[in-house]
Amino acid sequence: MSTSRLNPARTPYTARDRALIGVEHARQARAHFETHRRYRPTPLRRLPALARAAGAGTVSVKDESGRLGLGSFKALGGAYAVHRLVQRGQADASTTFVCASAGNHGLSVAAGVREIGGTFVVYLGHDVPEPFADRLRALGAEVRRRGGDYDQSMFAALQAADDNGWQLVSDSSWDGYTAVPLDVMRGYTVLFDELAEAPTHVFVQAGVGGLAA
Repeated sequence: MSTSRLNPARTPYTARDRALIGVEHARQARAHFETHRRYRPTPLRRLPALARAAGAGTVSVKDESGRLGLGSFKALGGAYAVHRLVQRGQADASTTFVCASAGNHGLSVAAGVREIGGTFVVYLGHDVPEPFADRLRALGAEVRRRGGDYDQSMFAALQAADDNGWQLVSDSSWDGYTAVPLDVMRGYTVLFDELAEAPTHVFVQAGVGGLAA
């Protein structure tokens, strides 16, 4: 992703985009995580061999492996969305939260729910490895297996939320369901707020798209 500095004729984001996901939201999210006893800005590690191979001046990787003790590059998003639901008065310790996960999102939601003392159910497809399910259980989640892939487990989580009045915490969005995924995205902005200076290019995995957004 090139910055407008590199291509001044093109503005990649509008003022409305920046109002939704921008510096102010990054600062608010970071202020929340700074209250967590395990919070530390994660390091930016330089990769000189890769830089030489790519013909670039500097290549660095944001090392999220130590983030909040979760060992997950998505540790911020789901947990921040849970916090925001509580902050807005839409959830509390009596709430049952539910989500679908194919990996890291579930860990983040579980950590956020554990922090407030709530109950959490996560739906996994049958293709998700059992060691990952064990990591979720260790955080207090109830794990349910549904479907052969993420889309099928997502449908099961949505149905369970509708049937039981549970609070869905999804990093996918659709018409009528945007506030929670937006807060997931805002949680991820902490990664960039921790950088001392803006990079010229960012490479990021896409997945569902929350971190990329």
